[in-house]
Amino acid sequence: MPSTKTLSATILEDLFSLLNQDIEKIDFDSIPSVGLKYLRFLYSEDGSGLSSYKQKYDLFSMLPLERSEEGLETIKKHLSSIQRHLLKIMEDLAQNEQIEPQKGKRIVIVEADKFVQRFETDAVPLDRLDVKTEKAKAESVFISLVLNEALIPSHFRRCQKCQKHYYQKTPRNKNFCSNSCSSGVWQKNKMLKISDPGAQE
Repeated sequence: MPSTKTLSATILEDLFSLLNQDIEKIDFDSIPSVGLKYLRFLYSEDGSGLSSYKQKYDLFSMLPLERSEEGLETIKKHLSSIQRHLLKIMEDLAQNEQIEPQKGKRIVIVEADKFVQRFETDAVPLDRLDVKTEKAKAESVFISLVLNEALIPSHFRRCQKCQKHYYQKTPRNKNFCSNSCSSGVWQKNKMLKISDPGAQE
């Protein structure tokens, strides 16, 4: 079983994968991978593997075989709704705004010899998409993550080059999500200076 730190890093990675997903570009080939990351995030607190939510994963993985345009559009609409909900919560928290109280009950458990609080919501149905229940569940995973991992609100950032959301893991202020975005801007500024020595950075 992975360590708490590794598990939290994976949850955060899957969260940003969902937040940065260009949902309109999801197609039959990419939907199983997108679905797996989404469900891994959604069920992360259950501490269970794929087998426990395989029935739910089948809703995503069967689409390439069925080639149902209607089914693909339904899932894209569903993921878009969850994505917008999580982005709103993240942006509200990053701007020091209060979010609405959790729907569900708060519980405290012991994990890796420390007290961790979670919010229990209604169980997510495995046989269908339920946007209301899944929004509440995704929100509870996000809130538990920010509370228990001491994440800093102002470190939830948006890359100045590609506009993707990311979490700044280092104390030093960063404006870019990756070295490739940072070096891309640096290279562009360097080329501007070469072509126009009077240009400002």
